[in-house]
Amino acid sequence: MRSKKRIRHNNKRFQYTIVTLVLFLLLSIGLAWGEAPTSPLHQATAKILVESDDSQAISNLAVMLSGQAMLAKLVKELQLPYTVHELEEKVSVQIVADAQVLRISVIDNKSNQSQLIANTLARLAKNDLATVLNIESVQLLSSAAKDVDQ
Repeated sequence: MRSKKRIRHNNKRFQYTIVTLVLFLLLSIGLAWGEAPTSPLHQATAKILVESDDSQAISNLAVMLSGQAMLAKLVKELQLPYTVHELEEKVSVQIVADAQVLRISVIDNKSNQSQLIANTLARLAKNDLATVLNIESVQLLSSAAKDVDQ
């Protein structure tokens, strides 16, 4: 009878030891994951001046620049390692209030890549989309040259 109790007692002790070790291991992995360094994000911004009497044309240009067709062209042209959906997450096109200026911002973990994407979008706006939307002129105000860490 004593040997059965001893076996049960040792078996329960073994189970508690295993459970404790598993919990300790999971806790250690969780802490390591939370402390893992993340790569810095870089933001590059290009600004273009859109000269048009039609304010709707400026809005359309902003929408088209961040649209899937333009981003698909960008992925192909620059041979980017992103899907169109991933690039959508990185690109932002905003109309500067009370101005005919579009701000093209790109956030990426590679500084030179964010600059290249922003500047290429600005070039495509000037060369490709301006004629499609009957915009008189698109001029580059500032190219994305210096990044800002996020």
